[in-house]
Amino acid sequence: MAAAPAPLFLFLRPAFQEALRRRAKELGVTEADAAARLVEQGLEPFLGSGSEAEQARAERQLLDVAGAIAKEEVERSGSVPEDLTFTVFERIRIEHRALYDSATRGNRESAINRRIARHIKTAVGAEVKPRDGGGPWSVKVSRGSDALIREYTKLKKALSPK
Repeated sequence: MAAAPAPLFLFLRPAFQEALRRRAKELGVTEADAAARLVEQGLEPFLGSGSEAEQARAERQLLDVAGAIAKEEVERSGSVPEDLTFTVFERIRIEHRALYDSATRGNRESAINRRIARHIKTAVGAEVKPRDGGGPWSVKVSRGSDALIREYTKLKKALSPK
């Protein structure tokens, strides 16, 4: 099993930083996610073969699928549904289960699920919905459910920056 990923610090000239900001905005993701995607796309031809390479490819594909589903669901409803994270994971379970299983091999479900949830949120410009008393509004999934996740956080449309 590969070692856990460690942070990688990059220095970019201001022109590239601005280009990265524009690309991230175009993709609907954070600058860090956009940089990771660009690096992954550039290095994919060098991954080689083997189970770790296939799992890395599956994870990248799964993130792309999750973002596309999230955008579809928002477009369909006309807003950010509170239960968008759960809906996306359900569609992955039903429509893309083999890809999910490939990406989460080797006890990687928890890490991949967190990455997917973050990607869903940023892909549609959402933020965590708070409870009245503060803190994130989390929902537990019914025991015995076939769901891929056991808990998720409700979302809402992010406030526009002023």
